[in-house]
Formats: sequence, structure tokens, C-alpha cells
Amino acid sequence: MAPSPFQKVNIVDENGEFIFSGGSLGNTEGASEATLTEIRDRLGSQPINGAAMPAGGDGLLGWLSAIWCLINERLSDLNQGFSLEPIIMPTDSSGTITAGAKSVAVANHGNSDGLLQGEVFPAGASVEFGAEGRDTLKEITYDATGTKFLFAIVR
Repeated sequence: MAPSPFQKVNIVDENGEFIFSGGSLGNTEGASEATLTEIRDRLGSQPINGAAMPAGGDGLLGWLSAIWCLINERLSDLNQGFSLEPIIMPTDSSGTITAGAKSVAVANHGNSDGLLQGEVFPAGASVEFGAEGRDTLKEITYDATGTKFLFAIVR
């Protein structure tokens, strides 16, 4: 028989006793019969290299579930900052949209021109401002006196 390019597989418990001794990986010839459950039951939840098992894990495959729990928890924490609620604000006066919005859309649905950021904002016009990533918009000034603006603001 030609030598195999794979290493022989031996799984031992914390006392060095064989739990499973297999042929070469990818070659089941000479392998003893042991189920994953039997291997897990023999290994138990002993720490790896003296480290305590992270929360969410137990036994031989517990490290995988513990890592998954940790990643899932961290991703959940990151996503909490992205829950954005739009605000609809009609107005016929002047004012300022405070800094910190992610997106602001405005439409002049009145019959007269107004002012937006100090510039003429004609009747029937609309515009949207948006920030990307973690950026936010600076304050936006408006004057809808004599007309009607409708803002949609996302913070």
C-alpha cells in the first residue's frame, strides 16, 4: 500500500486515553467505530488549554456554539445603532432642522417660493440630502412663510 499524504487521526481525552484511533484522514481503513456523541461524552466540557468555556458552549463542539453566540451578540449590538425612525414635518413657517439627521427630504407643495439654506426654493420643487456611513448632516435652515414645505427627516 502506498503511503497516504494524510496524518493518522488519534483523539485522546484529558488523561491521554484513546477515544478514537482512525486510519489516515480520508481513509476509513483500520478506523475504529466511534460516534461523535461517544467522543463528545468522553471529552466532556473540559477547558481547552486551561481556558474556561465561553458562555453558550459546552463539550467538544461547544467552542463553536460559544463563538457563534459571541459573534451574534456583537452583531446585534452593532445593529442596534441602525434603527432609524422617519419624522414627517409639514410647516408654513421658518426654522432650522438641527444637525445630526441621516437624511432630509423636503418638498415645497405650496403656491409660492420659499427659502432653503438661504436659496430660493420654488413652488413644486423637492430635494433630498443624505449622509453616508456614520456621517450626519449639518443644520438646514428654511423659510416657508407664505408657502408650505413638507419635510421627511431620518435621524
